[in-house]
Amino acid sequence: MNKNSYLPGFFGGVVKDSSNYSYIDFEEIEKSKLIPSECTMISWNITNKCNFNCFYCLNFDHKEKKELNLNEVIKAIKKYNPQKVTITGGEPTLEPELVSIVNNLYKYTKEVEIISNGSNIKKLLLLPRKIKIRISMDSYDNNYLKKITNSISIKDIINNILELKKAGFDLGINTVYTKYNENDIYDLFYFFKDNNINDFFISYVFPRGHAIKEYDSMKGDIKKYVKLIEKLYKNKFNINLLIDYNFNCFIPRHGSCSYKNLPHMLYLDRSGKIFHCDQFNNNKDMKFLRKINIMDIDKECEECNLRWFCNGGCRANAYFLDGSVNKKDKITCELFKEWYKENKSIHLKIDKFNFPKELNYNFNNFKNYLIKNFEGDLENIKEVTNFLETKNIDTLFYSLWQDFLFEGEFYLFSILESNIYYFLKNKKYKEACVQILFFWLGEQFLYSCLGDIIGNYLSNKNILFINKQNIKENDEYLKFLFFELNNNRYKIRNKLATNKKLTEFLKNNIFKLKKGFVNGLVDYVKRNS
Repeated sequence: MNKNSYLPGFFGGVVKDSSNYSYIDFEEIEKSKLIPSECTMISWNITNKCNFNCFYCLNFDHKEKKELNLNEVIKAIKKYNPQKVTITGGEPTLEPELVSIVNNLYKYTKEVEIISNGSNIKKLLLLPRKIKIRISMDSYDNNYLKKITNSISIKDIINNILELKKAGFDLGINTVYTKYNENDIYDLFYFFKDNNINDFFISYVFPRGHAIKEYDSMKGDIKKYVKLIEKLYKNKFNINLLIDYNFNCFIPRHGSCSYKNLPHMLYLDRSGKIFHCDQFNNNKDMKFLRKINIMDIDKECEECNLRWFCNGGCRANAYFLDGSVNKKDKITCELFKEWYKENKSIHLKIDKFNFPKELNYNFNNFKNYLIKNFEGDLENIKEVTNFLETKNIDTLFYSLWQDFLFEGEFYLFSILESNIYYFLKNKKYKEACVQILFFWLGEQFLYSCLGDIIGNYLSNKNILFINKQNIKENDEYLKFLFFELNNNRYKIRNKLATNKKLTEFLKNNIFKLKKGFVNGLVDYVKRNS
């Protein structure tokens, strides 16, 4: 399974590759000159104005509600230091100062991208050649375009795209899948691929903005949508998919809440105001999204073996379709079930991960279980869990649990170990102590919590299983995990215990306080903060 869970700055950060987000530690960050930041991309809505009237547009109208405040926009971009800024609208070419704005943006980010309908070729040709231009185009059919505008023809749009390509721009095509173009997209993409443009983004139509009015009548057939994606994938079209190399298949990039699971993207309006989600941008506090547990959304989700892929779906879809962010996202649910049907070769692998609720991640349950079964001084656990931020402990537990359950590996311990050495080397002793605390707590979590749960299960005739299906297969896999856990137990601890620099630091700075290992670390951090 892709190791694509998000790790915040206290573990190092994340590095983006072609298919997912991977763990990265502080030493790697220094070597590669990457900046540990929660934000890798800002999507900036530069204007609401548009010369088209797309029936699925996410904007409810094209009236300009706010003044463009470039000072605040630049201030926000400098603060979050994104690797990329994507300019959206409305139609960005209707902004009179677009060209100078784009040139200025390169002072604050490495990459600039613009999403346009491709109608204003003169303005687009004035942009610097290093910009990425994505053209929103849904169909080859002129009748389809007439649903959106009468000001330009399909032939003109295509000629504009080919002219931009000839001028040396890096181009991509964005397409929204609806009932009206579901039989046309493959031919459209094939035409552009044949003209050396092979970068496509295809999205199922969302139930918001203009689309909410007649959503049921315009949404496309999800079965056809999945078959189309599979056909594009097999024919080597470069489209927006997560490629899972362990399962050797594509996974639709759809539905999972980017704020909850991969908060790498921020949204910026004309006035310079930042939002974590462009669908809940009237809500100042987005933290409620983080608190939604997929095990609590729907009984069907709790028992579904695809929840690891959909992550509970999009909360905005649930809200706009059923009036509550706590409901099931029907679109994502149907999409992944159809994807599962089409990929029979991976059923055995995926079914292996379909453990019952007791073996699914629940922060409070795991924390309580850890405290209840901890074999050492209970005050140590309480001291650390009270000292470290809850959200960071939550991420630590979740990341270790996911690594263990799906991989039988301990990637995060290697990162923490590397971080400890890095901070000691750079004489950042307070930071090193924090990493040691995370290492210690993570070790207790695996052995006093997960190890105990699985050990009890294996020795008590499967009492943890509500559902008796596939018990034999689950037994074998859990035995393997339990063996790996015990096999690595002392290996993990000894990596740190035998390091001379670390033991010397602990001896001279922590143990001499005579407050014990854990209390000594906490005390050192507090005194040096």
